[in-house]
Amino acid sequence: MNVDEQRYGTLPLDLDTDADNLTDYEEVNTTLTNPLVPDSDSSVTAPDEAGDGVIDGSEDFDGDGLSNALEFDVGTDPFDPDSDDDGLVDGFEFTYETLDPLSNDTDGDGTGDALEDPDAEGLVNIDEQAAGTSPTDADTDDDTLTDFFEVERSLTSPVGVDSDSAGTNASEAGDGVRDTAEDLENDLLSNAREQALGTDPLHSDTDRDGLTDAYEVDTTGTNPLSNDSDSSVTSANESANEIPDGLEDFDSDQVRAHYEEVFGTDPFDNDTDSDSVGDGFEVRFSVLDPLSADSDGDGVLDAREDHEGDGLDTAAEEAAGTDSTTNDTDFDTLTDSAELNEYETDPRSPDTDDDGLRDDEELDLGTDPLSADSDGDGVADGEETFTTSTMNETVGASVSITGEGNVADSVTVRNSTDAILTSDAVESVAASKPLEFGTQREFERAMLTLSYDESDVSDESELAVFRWDPDAQTFERVPSTVDAKNNTVSATTPHFSVYIVFNGQRYGTQFTVDDGSDGSGDSGSGGSGESDRERRIIDGGFSDLDDWTALGDVSTDGTDAVVNSDAPTDDDGGNDDGNDGGDDDGSDGGDDGDDGDNDDPDLCYPWGCITPAGLNTFAQLSSGTTSTLERDVTFADDAVDATVRVTVEGDTTADRSSDASAVVETASGDRELFDLTSGTSGPVTREVDLSDVAGEEITIRFDAANGATLRVSDVTVSVTRDSDGDGLLNSEETDGFTLGTGETIYTSPYSADTDGDGLSDSRELGDAAENDYGTYRVLHSDPTEVDSDDDGVHDGAEQLVWKTDPLDADTDDDGYIDQVDKRPLVDSRVPNVLIYSGSPVDWTDGDFNENVTIRVSDHSEIDSLTIRAHYDPLYGDPFTVSQPPRLLSERIEGTQHVSTYNRSLDQHGWFDEPPEYYYVNATDAAGNRMSVKVDPNETVTVPEDQDIKAAVSSPRQILTGGSAGVVVSSEIQVGAGSGAVGMVYSNPYTAAGATVVAIGGTAVLGYTDYNQPAEGFEGDVLSVPVGGAVPATGTIETFHVDYAPFTIRWPHGAVYEAPGPGNERGFGWEYIRRTPGIHDQDDIEEVLRTPDSVTYRDGQVTDVIGETDDGVRIALRIGDGVIISAGELIRDPQGRGVEIDRSNRHPVGRDGHLSDYDQVERVIRNPAQIWEQGRNIHYIAYIDGEWVAVRVRFDGTKWTVSTSVRLGQTKESVQEYIQRWNLANRVYGSPTSELTHYA
Repeated sequence: MNVDEQRYGTLPLDLDTDADNLTDYEEVNTTLTNPLVPDSDSSVTAPDEAGDGVIDGSEDFDGDGLSNALEFDVGTDPFDPDSDDDGLVDGFEFTYETLDPLSNDTDGDGTGDALEDPDAEGLVNIDEQAAGTSPTDADTDDDTLTDFFEVERSLTSPVGVDSDSAGTNASEAGDGVRDTAEDLENDLLSNAREQALGTDPLHSDTDRDGLTDAYEVDTTGTNPLSNDSDSSVTSANESANEIPDGLEDFDSDQVRAHYEEVFGTDPFDNDTDSDSVGDGFEVRFSVLDPLSADSDGDGVLDAREDHEGDGLDTAAEEAAGTDSTTNDTDFDTLTDSAELNEYETDPRSPDTDDDGLRDDEELDLGTDPLSADSDGDGVADGEETFTTSTMNETVGASVSITGEGNVADSVTVRNSTDAILTSDAVESVAASKPLEFGTQREFERAMLTLSYDESDVSDESELAVFRWDPDAQTFERVPSTVDAKNNTVSATTPHFSVYIVFNGQRYGTQFTVDDGSDGSGDSGSGGSGESDRERRIIDGGFSDLDDWTALGDVSTDGTDAVVNSDAPTDDDGGNDDGNDGGDDDGSDGGDDGDDGDNDDPDLCYPWGCITPAGLNTFAQLSSGTTSTLERDVTFADDAVDATVRVTVEGDTTADRSSDASAVVETASGDRELFDLTSGTSGPVTREVDLSDVAGEEITIRFDAANGATLRVSDVTVSVTRDSDGDGLLNSEETDGFTLGTGETIYTSPYSADTDGDGLSDSRELGDAAENDYGTYRVLHSDPTEVDSDDDGVHDGAEQLVWKTDPLDADTDDDGYIDQVDKRPLVDSRVPNVLIYSGSPVDWTDGDFNENVTIRVSDHSEIDSLTIRAHYDPLYGDPFTVSQPPRLLSERIEGTQHVSTYNRSLDQHGWFDEPPEYYYVNATDAAGNRMSVKVDPNETVTVPEDQDIKAAVSSPRQILTGGSAGVVVSSEIQVGAGSGAVGMVYSNPYTAAGATVVAIGGTAVLGYTDYNQPAEGFEGDVLSVPVGGAVPATGTIETFHVDYAPFTIRWPHGAVYEAPGPGNERGFGWEYIRRTPGIHDQDDIEEVLRTPDSVTYRDGQVTDVIGETDDGVRIALRIGDGVIISAGELIRDPQGRGVEIDRSNRHPVGRDGHLSDYDQVERVIRNPAQIWEQGRNIHYIAYIDGEWVAVRVRFDGTKWTVSTSVRLGQTKESVQEYIQRWNLANRVYGSPTSELTHYA
């Protein structure tokens, strides 16, 4: 209406005032654009289209491919891309005549337009719309590949003839090869041919039967779309026989079709190269090529070659089933030729009759290798008792031994290296070297024959074999027979030890019968006793006078001894005739002369009488009395520091003859102790030194005369026979101690610890013992050697701290000397693991579930055995943890516990494929663990110098396949199987130096790495041995801290790096002082006295964290009260403390790891990314031109560095590392922050 035209300002005579291809009406009522402006904004849409350079009629407000003007022409809604709501946009439907944008079922056939397929190539209209292809043209880009094939199968572009495939890692776009001619998976079939055949252009084996599509089409004539189909080449119908095409053996040459394709052999000709040797035999050995009749090009056909020179050519080897690369397939020391042509035994089995004896042993023993019970007595030959012999010409000894089977084969004879057995004392009487005989097998008896050097022997009749008894620490003579003609001595024994030829008489002269005392003890008794080693011979008061000689008036009051005497008196002057027995007072003047009467006028004193000349015979004094108390003491020859000390008090009269004295009489003269001639003396103590009277007899005498009284309250006679107080007589120490070897050692009588090892001499010496020749002393340790066993730990530390044997460098006999053994009292030898298939595999039944037998031997009982396998993620979870294997048997073999297990490994895929690798983890009762990683795809070569036969205790013919293999020792690791091994089988006991199994020159069997982690890629390598406390010595410090009181001992040990990966941890102060921030022991004490945290476990301190005075945070690891290690705690950007224990050499310094801890610290302090995953944290950084990772683990107390890894120069290497970690640990998720370089 003109009114509206007037209102909007449009021209009433022009339908499109602004000439934008939309009528004024459409703009005002529908698009709501400005009818006066050709490029205006619509108030319906969010964007502002005004001035965008597109006129309103050309705008496509709903993005359906139709302009607004065209929408009005067609009748569709300009603001609805799918006007008929059929899933197809209006523009797509308008383009093609078969579709109507105003009808969701254009042809009215009941099928919506979106699901119609007008060009019948497999893509419905809605898919064609998504791919941008024409719904009416099956090949939009005219490259002969249908749109459907390119969209759904080859993943190439259906609108480009030379495009890239999204299904490959390569970039094919613009490579000059049209999509139709590309071979995306390199199976020799182009995309055009894959389309024609209906096969998968992105997978070389569409039906997953082990044969590539091209091989099935062009060679086997089987159906590449069916895994169990019929071959058009054979007359038989193989379809539906439940054997996948890849496992068929069309020519019965024992090589499956899958491997015929791999090796390039003809699947319908069992002898591809027509050399008269079957393909199945040739693929087993690297020296043979199934594609060449003359593999080595020497002009001799393979069938006629005798590679190992055993008299059997290849054709004969094939017929016999023996190994063409070794002359002794079963390693029984008999050549294959001899077994076939001479003995008629099985050259493939070392024990043809399975009686427990190898064929060669039976021939040596005279039994029948073809009969398990040669004598028909119901006892297998291997359980019969035989006497067998062996000789070691190098050391000059032979053994004739009786036991079950051929025990001699297991006997070892070697020179003993024990220091105590190679001493000068032993060599001086020895006519041979000390020889150590050993075997792991039981036996009844053995005759040992030892050679001797006649130049060292004067009387051969005195020669005998002696056995070293380690418990008694002496040699024991064994009844012996001397063969002077051959210079040998023989003896029979029921057990092995170290044996030697001695001159018995000369050996015996080194011993004297001695009870440990020289018999020269004190002759008296008293006080507290008079043991030879007591310092006081006489000690104390006088409860009685039994041990003393008393003359005159001597008595005791129970405490003191009292010696009394009478003073002289006046006489009446009368002459005494001397017959009345009375005393004359001297006053009568008479002289009795020599009549013996006491009536002379003499002046008499204790020392004699004087008759003064001209003295009147009257007024003379009568003589007083004298009393004496005395005792004899004899000192031993080794007496030193002898003294006599007395405590006395005396009382004398005024008379000059009165006297009280104490004297020691010696051979060199009297020694006066006390003399009182006048007055009174209170209690006094006197002492005299008698150090020069060793070996003499002395007399201690107390006298009182002429009225004197002497009271004796104490007599002490001190003597030292043990100058250093070590409990050993001086004479013993100077005379020496004879040992069980005949050697005499001498200790110092003036030093209680002669060798300064912290143990007194008497503690190191044991009791006296007897052998056939006399008395000797047993040693606890050598008192003349600070380290008796030369194990690097002094005897004091061994006895007092470690509780180890100072005479045995390896107390627990586990091969680790006590100094480095973290558990010196626990056998740290890891279990020995032997893995082999339990029974031969039948290659024709298509069953590849591998029955694996595992034999574990150890010096301790086996605690557990587990298997952890890693599979191709294509078939499910990356790891499959199976149930524990079934225990078959347990027994003792010699000194070892042997357990045998069995299980069937889980397999995957059409071929019952084995794991990519698996771990066998054995743990013994002592906590030692061996983890063997089995990789079925690794090449393995047996070292030339390894005696496999000796390493395998029970060799047997084994046909291996699938995942089975053999580990014959820690060094020999022989595997078997790779995927569907098919016809490939091998005797694992292949000749030394030869590749175990090679196919077309490529070995396919193998084990890799032993003692690896069961956790997967990034697990820590297990240490050997594990656990245990580090020994300690030195000053013991007690720290009382506020946190809790505890005692810490300083560690003993110098720097030591044990050999082997994962076992390079040092200990001791020399290691601890290397920790940054620790300069001396004061720094350690500071941490201990003021710790930030202390961790207890089972009541014992295990971890202490604190700071030094320098502010360095230190983490101390404690074991049994001993500091084991110290580590610096550094802070990461999130403030987390991480311990760097620089004594742990495992995380750094090896291939693929960071070079040192400085780099580790740099990564932790400045990472580009931190990835936390439970108890693990990964620090990722870019340093020195490459990406690296440091992994730390939480040990329950703190974060510690576990390992470091060099990743590569690209970010992709980091992602690969994360993916591997996820895969190995079943972790999902990855770091979210972007990786960035940092300076």
